[in-house]
Order: sequence, then C-alpha cells, then structure tokens
Amino acid sequence: MELRFEGDVRQQRYFLMHKDSIIMEFDFKQKSHEIRNHKLMPFYLQKSRDMLVDLREWLIKRTLPLSRKNADFMYMILGKPRDRSGALEIALEYGALSLFDPYWIKAADSGICYEDVNLYKKEWDRIFGLIAITGSRNITSLEKLSPELTLIGSWAKCLIREDGDIYLLKASMDEELKDIEAEVTVSKLLGALNIPHAEYESAEYEDVFCSKTKILTTEYMHWVSADEFIDFSGCSNLFEMGVKYGKDNFLKMIICDYITGNIDRHHQNWAFEYDDQNEVMGLSPLFDFNFAFCGTVDRKSQFGADNTDFEVAVYVIETFHMEAFLEEVKKAVRGLDAVKWHRDYMMSRIARLESGLEATT
Repeated sequence: MELRFEGDVRQQRYFLMHKDSIIMEFDFKQKSHEIRNHKLMPFYLQKSRDMLVDLREWLIKRTLPLSRKNADFMYMILGKPRDRSGALEIALEYGALSLFDPYWIKAADSGICYEDVNLYKKEWDRIFGLIAITGSRNITSLEKLSPELTLIGSWAKCLIREDGDIYLLKASMDEELKDIEAEVTVSKLLGALNIPHAEYESAEYEDVFCSKTKILTTEYMHWVSADEFIDFSGCSNLFEMGVKYGKDNFLKMIICDYITGNIDRHHQNWAFEYDDQNEVMGLSPLFDFNFAFCGTVDRKSQFGADNTDFEVAVYVIETFHMEAFLEEVKKAVRGLDAVKWHRDYMMSRIARLESGLEATT
C-alpha cells in the first residue's frame, strides 16, 4: 500500500489513528488540533501542555533515528534530508506505522483503513529491510511500507517473517561478535530465572552476523517505553514508576542488569505492556542485552539521584527482601551454559553485592 501524499506533507490535515479509530485531527500549518478520544491517545501525549509541539516531537522520535547505521543511505533513498525535518516528513508521508503499538497517521482526505497498512498482516518492502541491515546499494524497487522506519536505536537492524512469526535481526558491531554472545548469555540467564524476556540467538542474514529475537508484541498487546510513559504514570521518578507498574520483575531487572554489567538500560530500553484500551498490564519482557558485560566501574544509576548502579542494586535487595532471589541468580549462573569469562564476571558481581549487603548489616 503506497501511503505517499502529494505536495508538502506538513501542509495538510491529518488524523492520528488508533487502528481504525480517529483519536485526533491536526494541522501543523494551521496550528490546530482536535482530540476526539483522549483515553486512547498515546501515553506520551495525554499530559501534553503544548499538543502540536509534543506531537511533532513524538513523530520525530518515532521515525528512523538519524544516528542509525546506514541512515544516510536510507534517508537518501526516501528522498529526505537526514535531519529532524526529514524525520517528520517520513513519519507523515509513510504513516508512522510501528509493530509496537496501534498508532498511525493518515491524511484527513484518505480512504486508507487499518487493514490496508497493518504491519502484522501486510507485506513489507523487503528491499528496504536489506538496506537497513546491510547498507546495500543494489536496489531494484522500493515501495517503502516498512516497519524499519520506526525501529529505535542506532544499530543496523531489520525485521523478517519466519514460520508465521516476526523476528528482529540486529547486526553485530563487534569483530569478535561479543555483543551477540552477550545477548545470548543474558537470555539464557533470564530463562533459567523464569523472568519474561526476549530470547536471543546468533544468526546470519545476507552475510551479516546478527542477534535474532522474536517480536513479542501482537496486534492486541502493545509496548510503551519508560520515557514515554513517565508523565502519564503519575509517578515522580522512574524507580517509583517501575515499582508501581512493573513490580517484582522491575526489581529483578535492576539486580540482573548489575550482575550482567548491562550499561544500556536507558529509558527507551525498558517498557510496559498495554492492551487496546490503554490498560497497562505490567512490565514488558526484558530486551536488548548487547551492552551486557561492559560494566567495569560504578556508573551513576538512572534509578537513584546520585547513587551508582551498585548502590541501587544493594538498596533493592535490602529494601524489598530480594536475598533469596540473589541466591537463585548465583545458582543459575553456576549451572549456565555460557563462556567461562561470562560466568566469572557474573560471579564476581554477585560477590560484590554480597559484600555490600554485609557492610550494611
């Protein structure tokens, strides 16, 4: 389905859609908007004080990141400048479609419906996917309807269908493939601990070494990242929000991130699940572990003012009585099918947590 609209895409009225429901009409040129269904608005926009400014930012953040590997060529193929204005035009011109939520954009005079663009059912432009992960210049056709347009992060990646499921492929950025190895090891650990997570395996796609994981969202179960949910949550900080909505799995995430040395748990790298009625169900399965086993010194934690990730992990174990869980992790690490240095690394971090707990008693 071709979504292109004629003329300057910023000089039209648009509908922000939730599947087939119109939830807002907006016009950037006329600086006007009308909310039709506040409850189904994206969480990021529900507390907006300047809707058109925040909507523009939401659309830009939702589009192919300017920092993405191969982004220069991808923006060139799309015929857009590699800047924020180009990102906004891509979002408006190609629908801002994502596999992670039910939102999309269409021109107010368009007859397109959700089934015409539903990424779970619609065929994608596979050539664009190849460009996204390989940077290949060998192009024969391009329709541009592609979920790659809304994948976040700076690493080269693409999506494929296989046996009825959808998988994310993320290209290795390391000659020794240590990033892939890290994702596989952490996935095994979380599996041994029965913590919901994306299961990673190593793969090769179009001569590119990748980590591969199944997409865990569905047509009816969506994800919202922590940074987009915080204002809606009514919580004063990320830690409070995580405890309120993520409960035990959020606390286990903090502990496991410290033990595995995951230095990349930024606000877009953890999320909450919600349904078609915008009812939040809890923490999403954990994902994105390619920066595990990178922590070498104490880092300032996003979950505690001036505290380090080590101090926050100790606080969580003490305050929420997670000592038994720490023992579970130790047992799981000892029996884990992983390279020796990964097991040694985790055991050393566990030992440090145990010493920190002893020092506070």
